[in-house]
Amino acid sequence: MVGIKLLHLYNELNATQINELKILCAVHQDKRYRILSYMLEKPVEDSEELLVKLRERIEYFWPNSPDNDLKFRRISMFVASHFESVIIDSYLHKETAEKSALLARAVEKRGNLLLMQHYYNKVYQEGKKSSDRTSQIRGLNGKLRMSYASQNEKDLEEALRLNEELLESLNLDYQSKLVDYYYNSSNIYLEQNVLLAHKKEQLCDAIKDCLSRINHSVFRASLFLSLAKFNYNNSLLNEYLELANDAMLTVKEKDKAYWDLQRKIKFLELRLHFFSGKDLEYLMDLSDNVVDEFVGYSIINNNVLFYKILFLILKGELAIAQNMLKESNIYFQGDSVILKQFLLALLQERLGEDKKALQLLNQLIYTDNYLVAIFSRLLYIRILLRRERSTLLKTTVQSTQRILKKNQHNPLGKEAHQSVLSYFKKISNSTKKISWEPSEPLTVLHTYLVSGT
Repeated sequence: MVGIKLLHLYNELNATQINELKILCAVHQDKRYRILSYMLEKPVEDSEELLVKLRERIEYFWPNSPDNDLKFRRISMFVASHFESVIIDSYLHKETAEKSALLARAVEKRGNLLLMQHYYNKVYQEGKKSSDRTSQIRGLNGKLRMSYASQNEKDLEEALRLNEELLESLNLDYQSKLVDYYYNSSNIYLEQNVLLAHKKEQLCDAIKDCLSRINHSVFRASLFLSLAKFNYNNSLLNEYLELANDAMLTVKEKDKAYWDLQRKIKFLELRLHFFSGKDLEYLMDLSDNVVDEFVGYSIINNNVLFYKILFLILKGELAIAQNMLKESNIYFQGDSVILKQFLLALLQERLGEDKKALQLLNQLIYTDNYLVAIFSRLLYIRILLRRERSTLLKTTVQSTQRILKKNQHNPLGKEAHQSVLSYFKKISNSTKKISWEPSEPLTVLHTYLVSGT
């Protein structure tokens, strides 16, 4: 657990932060800083490697010490705390509202009213500027307390005005949190509908009730998006997606909340249309539009990039896909590395490099990411069918069936997964050509997997 935390913190560090830590280490002679400096010199790929490096340094400085296990725990915490500190410092440098709020709390203990007023005003102003309601409310509460403290008539008039503004902010904050609740509920339903199937209609009715009372355009768009997810498998999907997009068109001030939701809407359209069986040309056009929406942002949703590269591979534009994979390291970090690994495996299979593809898939078929694991297994079986009808083929089909059964309440692609696996099972048990017509729409990836078999 310690190693995983350290690795994730390490992966969060940028070049500037690493250099700051190296400078800090250079001015300290403490052995702990020398260990930290050593760990910053060479990048590591996994938590086990990170732990090995740490234990090696501890053993180097304290050879055969009986307390090295205790030193390992303490130095792990020491390294983690320095990683956290430099990340927090960098964050606060950009997030002036958070920094001002912390300063206001710090000077409050000393009773410095002038500085408190100054910093709470900065919290409020920065909150207004960034449409951060939490900061606005925090700043307003602080400004109100300062107005009470003066007992000046004009200040009390200002307190009354601020209190009315606070009420408005609180109402918006309440609506925002309510919208988030339904957004989260619909996400859960989309991934494991059995968990909320018993109250789906109740939730949909509650969302419609909110829509009758809420006028905020971004909130309304999010609510329509939630309804789309609750109706992912019926004719209402396109209607609610269209209503969500219409609501977004009425937004006058396109702030961070607008762009965050805009990306979610576009990605959901892409994902749900992929699983509904839309053709490749339609999906490629849609993925181009979604990626275009991210122009000007420093971070592209790696799931969107996954679909974009996937469609290029399926279309046969392998050189372009290969080049995008080479340039996409920054987007496939941490847990999302498996997305890149699957794309590499599919690319190798399309290039006829079955051995390389199988080496990658051998790791992916056991991943905890259900969709990656299932698609990896189906691709793995496709390759085995082409190579030989071995015992490995039979056991892989059987274990994949068990995984499908275990995840039977994960709705996206469920019927297509089962249909393709059943077809593969028939092929593996027969020496004759099998005629087959799927009863459910297949995704473009499922269609490719059964082609030529």
